[in-house]
Amino acid sequence: MKKPVTVSEHIFSGGSKQFAYKLRLSRRAKNIQLQINQEGELQLVLPYRYRTIDHNSFIRSKTDWILKHLRNKQTKDFLYFGNKIIIKPNYDLFEVKTQYHFKNDILSINISSDENPSLKLIYQNWLYERAVEYIPSRAMELAKTYSFNPKRISIRRQKTRWGSCSKSGVISINYKLMMLRKDLIDYVIIHELCHLIELNHSKKFWNLVKDIMPDYIELRKGLKRIRI
Repeated sequence: MKKPVTVSEHIFSGGSKQFAYKLRLSRRAKNIQLQINQEGELQLVLPYRYRTIDHNSFIRSKTDWILKHLRNKQTKDFLYFGNKIIIKPNYDLFEVKTQYHFKNDILSINISSDENPSLKLIYQNWLYERAVEYIPSRAMELAKTYSFNPKRISIRRQKTRWGSCSKSGVISINYKLMMLRKDLIDYVIIHELCHLIELNHSKKFWNLVKDIMPDYIELRKGLKRIRI
């Protein structure tokens, strides 16, 4: 017969420190888990075989960790491909490695016990990984379509530029482009690819861009309204 999952609510009080936590007994959990979700809810998950331990004493021993991560919880919207997404960190005392899971515009992260990153840093690191996956392949696809031959596509953490092109043919793209709509991403890529032919902003350069993207003026205006 399967053991039921039971949840109970408790209050920890230790001097001036007081907070609520949920205790969950689980038949599926293999290890003890201590977690804080985006809403600031603290949960202690115990495998059913540990149901008799003094959970209040365990919580007491982890008070410093709990209070540090409770202070760090935040609620904020971020962008991915032009859409607002929500980041929901889950601080897990026993997590070994930070894990990302993205679905339905929600980025859920299990954060390892020895880390205490801000949501901004979590978002930037995740966005950089997505840029490395998406932008070089998209740039090479566009380069092949329009007969450009870049030497290399590099993803950079640039502070003032969306992209750049060197005399040697290396195109650098800002990872933060992943915040923007796909048509704006394509515009920046095409812009830099055209610099392989005209390394300036002459009339010839803009004619090259226009031949590929007739609506480039509107895209350019839209990009200028966005701060890096």
